[in-house]
Amino acid sequence: TAQIKAILLTGGSSRIPIISELLCTEFDRPIVTTAHPKHSVALGAARTTARTTARTTARTTARTTATPAQPLQELPTNTASPKPSQRKAFTIIGVALVAVVGVTVFALTRPDDATNASSSSAGATSLAPAPTAATAATAASDTLAAAPVPTTTAPGAVPVPAAVVVPAGAVDLGHSVFFTLPDGYTSVPSGEGSINITNGTFSMQAAVVVRLPGEDPITVLQEYINTFDPTFESVAYTQTNIRPVDTSGVVPGDGLFLFYRELDNNGTSGAQGTIEVFRRGDGLTLLTDVYNSIDDQSGTAFPQGSIDGLRTSLLAAPLVGNPVELTALTATRTTSVHEPFEVDGLVRLTPPAGWTVKLPGPGLVWFSRPDGQTFVAGRVADLADLEAAKSLGQADVLKLQPTAVFENAIDFSDPVAYNFTTAYWHATDPTGQLISGSISIWFNPNSGEAYEALQFWVGATDVPPSTLESTFFFQSFYASINSSR
Repeated sequence: TAQIKAILLTGGSSRIPIISELLCTEFDRPIVTTAHPKHSVALGAARTTARTTARTTARTTARTTATPAQPLQELPTNTASPKPSQRKAFTIIGVALVAVVGVTVFALTRPDDATNASSSSAGATSLAPAPTAATAATAASDTLAAAPVPTTTAPGAVPVPAAVVVPAGAVDLGHSVFFTLPDGYTSVPSGEGSINITNGTFSMQAAVVVRLPGEDPITVLQEYINTFDPTFESVAYTQTNIRPVDTSGVVPGDGLFLFYRELDNNGTSGAQGTIEVFRRGDGLTLLTDVYNSIDDQSGTAFPQGSIDGLRTSLLAAPLVGNPVELTALTATRTTSVHEPFEVDGLVRLTPPAGWTVKLPGPGLVWFSRPDGQTFVAGRVADLADLEAAKSLGQADVLKLQPTAVFENAIDFSDPVAYNFTTAYWHATDPTGQLISGSISIWFNPNSGEAYEALQFWVGATDVPPSTLESTFFFQSFYASINSSR
């Protein structure tokens, strides 16, 4: 039974309580029922009758096999390609078949567990002096936290799900989960149980699946990331953020989400997005991936009401099995073939392809391109206010370029998130070469926690050689900082 993930009951006998009790007790696995158990049998009979090709292989055992109308519990293959760069198809779980006591049962294989390695937090570090040698270093890569095998609740009859009518015009993701299509968006099916909607600027891919009750959302998150992570030239992910427990539905639910930035086509195109996995205690799980171009200047946003509506619908959907108590989630990091370098604890930076790692952290990271464009980031001493941030930033630039002249700073205050100040500067190095750059600092007005980003390049212009790679650094760094709150 180690390979059995859950047991799906179909057929009229699946409504008999003692059947659920016996199977749950015997196999120690959650029991799942479809909304209309009898329909699965009728559909199977109809399909069998419609076949015109005789079976060529006789049964060799007393085991009965059946083919479901739809592979339940399987994250479907994505065939849509709306992203600014390619998106791989994703499939998470395979399906095995068994039969017990005259009731059709579908047993789902359990995904492999992974291990977790945590990283230490670094102290405050100044951005100066500059490194004296260009040495690349390999940082320890994070691995997934193993998802504990949950203990199901006491065996008992699985409640018969109430019928849910999907409203006309709503986007149906299966398992009675649906949402209203936002104005201006079109819907494109991308596999069974999966959908992609887009308005040409923003896109959302979503899927509803049934997983092991109590499974850590990080497992699904990692499986999804693995389907596209190796195909991109550069990808940076933040640490996970925790979606608090919501008890407003049939079963409590919670989840994890993270932000990412990716580049492709030699750093000339890319995307920014948010991936979320929201689970219920009975294993019903929602995965969403909302994204748009990394350099989108439209000033618009994806309708938050669509995401909220999906979660609300998931929470209200009928039970798919015996729920378990959800274990508390913790912030962590997914793994990637694109190595992140530690700035401070879970705050990390991944350089674009082709950049050299001069300082790998922790505390201070230093990356550069062959043409001299450089990005340096670090955790600095705690600050009190914006004026202290400006003074610290200018002092660090002057340590590297004593002739630097600063333009007026741009300040942004936010009582909830990090405050921010940035300023461009120009200098002449000892060889007479013109150098331009910017200095930016984020700090938490409540804790004083502060981070600094310094970039510079050869030339007198305010525009770096690769603006998109500069955007990639700044966006991914701020997203990681803000996720650490």
